[in-house]
Amino acid sequence: MQYSFSNYSLSISLILGTALSFSCSGTRDIATNSPTSEPGDAVATDNSSGSSDTATASTPDPNRKARYRKSGSKVVVGDKALDLSGAIDDNGNPVSLESYQAPVLVLTFGASWCAPCKKEIPALDKIAQGFDSSKVDFVAVNIDTSVKSGTKFMNSFGLTRVRSVFDPKNKSVRRYDPPTMPSVFIVREGIVKHVHAGFRSGDADKFKKLIDGLVQ
Repeated sequence: MQYSFSNYSLSISLILGTALSFSCSGTRDIATNSPTSEPGDAVATDNSSGSSDTATASTPDPNRKARYRKSGSKVVVGDKALDLSGAIDDNGNPVSLESYQAPVLVLTFGASWCAPCKKEIPALDKIAQGFDSSKVDFVAVNIDTSVKSGTKFMNSFGLTRVRSVFDPKNKSVRRYDPPTMPSVFIVREGIVKHVHAGFRSGDADKFKKLIDGLVQ
């Protein structure tokens, strides 16, 4: 899959002999690939009730392909959030989504070479400070292949609420297959409610409103 960002790209060789290529593009609409659209517009949202959410995650969904095209990710709105296979904490211990007990989870994927991530991560930490930790967990998955560089990057923000997780073998990021870096998955009670690609001015306010709507 191609992750687009700015004017550079990074190819990572995987164990199976394939290559995962990342790049940066701040103005690509994931649904239409239109260069005039904003990444903040590429948001998939689930407005259904709680009962239908569970049914969507456990039964075949005829609209899943359309929702995939809209969000640009393999894990789409209405799906059950996948566990973070291969992810570890800064002590090298395996990480599981089950360890996060709050009903709402804000999960973001990013990397040290991702320019927008440098703005998104501290913005999420600021948002997190406005929510009770028993109601919302914030987790940032760093996909640097070097845990050392990933740890240095995450520590540079002085985070107080966002928990750092590392995916050096890229197992988790391949499972979620996010449309770009960064990408945010907002989960409530194990079900993906929102998928947001990229980060630009104004997105922090959008995140706060989305989370508010799920916490209440």
